[in-house]
Amino acid sequence: MQVRNELSVITESLLNVNTTLTLLNNSVMETNKSVSAIERKLTKHDEQLNKLQSKLNSTASKVENIQDAIGSLPKMKDDIQATSEAVGELSFHFGDLTTRIKQLERKSLEQESRSRRNNLIFHGIKPAVKPAGAKPAGGKEKPAKEDCEKLVRDFIVNEMNMETSVVGNMKIARAHRMGKETSSKSRPVIVYFEEFKDKERVKKSGKELKGKSYSVAEDFPREVRIAREKLVIDLKKYKKEGKKCTILYPAKLLVEGEVVREIPLFPENA
Repeated sequence: MQVRNELSVITESLLNVNTTLTLLNNSVMETNKSVSAIERKLTKHDEQLNKLQSKLNSTASKVENIQDAIGSLPKMKDDIQATSEAVGELSFHFGDLTTRIKQLERKSLEQESRSRRNNLIFHGIKPAVKPAGAKPAGGKEKPAKEDCEKLVRDFIVNEMNMETSVVGNMKIARAHRMGKETSSKSRPVIVYFEEFKDKERVKKSGKELKGKSYSVAEDFPREVRIAREKLVIDLKKYKKEGKKCTILYPAKLLVEGEVVREIPLFPENA
């Protein structure tokens, strides 16, 4: 009886041990799960740490590049200073060159104006009836060359009412038509007077052409002509008001003895 009791006690103890082992085994399994979860988290943390390390390396490289760039700033500053000085010198020379070009343009325009000062342009003079030219061996008639000088002298006498003897004594170096010939209108005739006083005398007689289909104008360079054309509207306005006015060379509007407007040929800001 005693032995059975002891066996029972032993059996019960073994059951308790088995239960304890089972509990321990379950605890170990749970621990393993926890360890696995911790390992996964650690792996994830390692990955994040690697990414951070990569970013840190990249940042360090950028910082190094920035430091290199900062180190080169003094040289860049020197280069910029040298470039700025070179640009300034070029600007000075360019400005000087521009001034010289304008001076040359003015001188050229003045010389051209002086070379034309004895010229007058006659508008509206129709060609004279051309006599038949001599027939060459081929039988085709050549047109006779127009005598523009005679045409102009006759015009000055007949239309501008100047004395024949005065006009006959005028020395005309050359006279010819301007531009391309057209059937719609007569080409202007440009005349070069050897004496400036003769040219002025004919120009003053231009008032005799008022109301007629003719006109006489001075021969100016293109720049002067364009500038003077800008004053024509004002000139007509003042004349309509009964004021004494004229356009002076190169492009000055004179009203009652006072210059009221001037068109610069070479504006300073051009």
